[in-house]
Formats: sequence, structure tokens, C-alpha cells
Amino acid sequence: MGVTGYDAWLRAARRRGADDEELAAIATSNSLRRDAFDILGTMTALEDGSGRSYFLVPPGMSGADVARAAWLTYVWNAGTGYGDLARRDFAPTPFSADEVLRIKARQAGNAWSYARAVRVADAGGARLVTTPTGMLMGAGGNAALRMCSQLGGTTWGDIFLINSGARDAGPILAATVEAGRVVYRRDGQMCLGRLPLDRLLHHEEIHADQWAQRGPARFASAYLREALAAASLGRVNRFEAQAGLSDGGYVDD
Repeated sequence: MGVTGYDAWLRAARRRGADDEELAAIATSNSLRRDAFDILGTMTALEDGSGRSYFLVPPGMSGADVARAAWLTYVWNAGTGYGDLARRDFAPTPFSADEVLRIKARQAGNAWSYARAVRVADAGGARLVTTPTGMLMGAGGNAALRMCSQLGGTTWGDIFLINSGARDAGPILAATVEAGRVVYRRDGQMCLGRLPLDRLLHHEEIHADQWAQRGPARFASAYLREALAAASLGRVNRFEAQAGLSDGGYVDD
């Protein structure tokens, strides 16, 4: 599904079950004009198996434009797709104007992600893609960036960074979206994650909320303390439990 404008959004959103009253509320509360989706039209669109769109962030795009493209990706897709799945840790959140406002508030809480981290990722050779959750997914980059991603991937603020190694990040992100599962590095080999991407991104978006609520310094230190305590006491990490253990791949369905 290509981005062709405001009317295309309305048609696609209606096909996904959005009603005209909610679409009008979203348009009004976010001052969406006829050219609202033009920014997405300047980006390369990637499509998953359910027809939802992700957009590659071009090198040099400003943090403010990346933030706008991120929440517009949620609006363009009329939801995240999480509710389409039979297995999940949480009840789906309906597509709504209130949810757009929540995403924007999370972005504001993680403003450093867009003001600094996007620039650092760009300069370090990583690639980013906007997702239907309204946050970013990234891959690749220099050695310092690669150290910031463990296991299948790690979320920093509003950016879920896939553990992909020193590889061409654009194709890895495209393969991840097309497969609907994360393509990541394990024991030096590239693997396909077992979790549907919709579920994993829901889990990581809750982590993004945790970052936004506490701020980068407080959350990073709190998460580290919790991880050490959980490992030493043999209990579940409460931040991971809050984000959904099945959705994060910590327990089997």
C-alpha cells in the first residue's frame, strides 16, 4: 500500500474498521491537513504480510521530522495490528485520538531519542524505520551502536535497536518487516525470531513508555538494578513482566 495522500488514508483506515467519527477526531485534534502524509511519501515504504506500512528514515532527516513521521505511521496504519493476533499478553488498544495523544506524550518524554539518539544513529551508520506502534526500529551502525543491542534487540527511549551486527542495515530492516519477525544475530549467525513482530513491538513500546515515565538516567539505573536483583534472586524482572513476558519472548505461549 503506497502513500498517496489524505484520501488514501481515509479509505485504508475505514477498511481496517475505523469509523468516520474517530477519524474526524484524529484529524481535528492533530490538525491533519490534506498534505499531512506528504512526509511519509518522501520515505521508502516497507510492507508486512498484513499490509501495514513501515517507513525507512532517510539519512539526515531532522529529529522533529522523524518524530512526526513516527506518530503519523501509527495514524496511517489505523492501529498497530496487535489486536489481529490470537496470542498476546494484553487486550488490544483501539485506534483512537486518545491513543495518538498518548504516543505523542511518550515521544515528548523520550525527546532525547529524537533530539540526540536519531542523530547519533545516523552519524554511526545505523538505519531507522518508523513502525505502526509510533516508535522507531533500528539496525546496524558502528561498534559503539552495536554494543547497545543485546539478545534479539534492546530499546533505548523510543528506539528498538535490533542486534544485527555490522551488516547492511537497510536489507535487515526490510527482511524483518517482510517476514513479520526480527532478523537478528545469535552466536555470530543471522537468525529469524520466533515472535510475530506485532507482539514484540508491543512489548518494546511498553519499554519506551517506561523510559518516558522515568527519564533516561533514572530508568537506565533502575533497570540495571532490577536486572541484577532478578538474576541474583532467581525472580522475574518486573520491568519485563510489565511489558509482557510472552510478548517479549521470556516465556513460551
